Amino acid sequence: MTQKFKQYLIQIVLDAKSAGKTRFVGYSQENEHAKWALKSGIFDSLQTAFSIVDQRARYELLELASDNGIAVIAKRPIGNNSWGNVLSGLQTPSGELQDRAKAMIDVAPIQNMIDDPIELALGFILAHSQISTAIVGTRNPLHLLSNIKTIESCLPLAREILDELHERFDRVGAEWRGFDSPRSLVPPEAEF
Repeated sequence: MTQKFKQYLIQIVLDAKSAGKTRFVGYSQENEHAKWALKSGIFDSLQTAFSIVDQRARYELLELASDNGIAVIAKRPIGNNSWGNVLSGLQTPSGELQDRAKAMIDVAPIQNMIDDPIELALGFILAHSQISTAIVGTRNPLHLLSNIKTIESCLPLAREILDELHERFDRVGAEWRGFDSPRSLVPPEAEF
């Protein structure tokens, strides 16, 4: 896709907003590309990967979005249940996320840890005031109902657990890139 075509696509969306056909314009990406979108002044929302095992957005993106009045949509907030899969010994194809969870879990036992990994993941996401909404996908209506019940009855997450999850990520994952980020794209400044 050429730079000119990308500019054209963005203009189409902005024209739709100006015409009242959409109220908000969003961008979905991680790392440098997300940072570019937040600084561009074009977008009303950013959809970016954020979870216990993918906290890269916490380093700069969440604050930048908040400072610019841009809504943040957390994608993959449960992290494919990688935390729960590692604790239960289940091996799944989610590879890198499970490796991240294992690295964080292996640091040391966490005091007063929540047993339910979904409750932990939802509590982690919702403990960040900069997150406007989270996309928690499921094919199972019972999982959806369970998630709603968890949010209504089990949260908020204790501050000491949140702090511990931040510290573990900072210790072992500070250099991990946002998980969904394309590894081979040109720098965002060159895109538009």
